[in-house]
Amino acid sequence: LIGRGDQAAMQALYARVARWIYALYLLVFGAITFAAPLALRTVGDRYDDYWLVVPILAFGRWLNTAGGPAQMALLMSGRSRLEFLNNLAINAANLALNYVLISRYGVYGAAVATATSLTFFNAARIVEVRWLIGIGPNVREGTRVTLAGLLAAVPSVALAFVGFDRLVWAGLATGCFVLLYPAMLYLLGLRDDVRAAWNAVREGWQAWQARRAAAGATDPLS
Repeated sequence: LIGRGDQAAMQALYARVARWIYALYLLVFGAITFAAPLALRTVGDRYDDYWLVVPILAFGRWLNTAGGPAQMALLMSGRSRLEFLNNLAINAANLALNYVLISRYGVYGAAVATATSLTFFNAARIVEVRWLIGIGPNVREGTRVTLAGLLAAVPSVALAFVGFDRLVWAGLATGCFVLLYPAMLYLLGLRDDVRAAWNAVREGWQAWQARRAAAGATDPLS
């Protein structure tokens, strides 16, 4: 598309890929955020008190996905040198922020430093893609996805005030969000995306079952 100079097709493709990346990661972000106490418990009890580090890092990644595949767009349009400079700047900023914030805030400073540096320079990538290539994400569709995530998170946040044990709350809140989020996307008009995602999951499951059945037919021990 870049080689043919088909600007309209490039914009449509970029916006669609950006919406999918953003919508899928919002599901991951919500699940990781609510499941953070459970996830850290698998490492050890002493990490429970630091569970907020997980949503801080995930939040930075979530903001990064708002611009879609900006990094790939720069590379595929021949701006590899610019992307190399972007990566140098990201790592330099991350080191500097970690140096400043870790001494003051410990592990939370490290999380904020990483999330901030990634977010700032990904925003720069979005500006570069818009300026150099003339394409970008669809803000209206991104807003609908964000609203779906916020609505799905309301019951999960409300569970925090019921008084459950932290791990019980984490499990219930995670399950609630994962179930409600696709429904909110569907109600807010992203029906085609929800159907496509469901079909992809179903086809993947059927393909896995077919491979398993074929392996069992050729190898009785399996």
